[in-house]
Amino acid sequence: ETRRASDSKTALSVAQDFEPHLLVSDSNLGEEVDGAELAARIRESLPTLVTVFMTGFSDRLRALETVGAMTLAKPFSRDDLRAAVTKVLGARGQAGSADSIPGNGATA
Repeated sequence: ETRRASDSKTALSVAQDFEPHLLVSDSNLGEEVDGAELAARIRESLPTLVTVFMTGFSDRLRALETVGAMTLAKPFSRDDLRAAVTKVLGARGQAGSADSIPGNGATA
């Protein structure tokens, strides 16, 4: 099951209610809070949360990869996203499926 949020404030609220295993976020949200900060805030109450970031900025890509974050460079395919989700959920031994990726037969 997936949930969507259009901004960081909504994402924090959704995470509190939904308690996700996975966060997929752009690294640059165009707000005071960036994707890494959003993930850190959610992880305060959900320490097992895993994150896949996406970015179109090469400097952010290198910075996120340096701290060990799974990061996809834009543009990427649905198959790339599915592989990244499968990898991070599998690495953490978490239940979940890449089949819940929106546009992949999922309800959002």
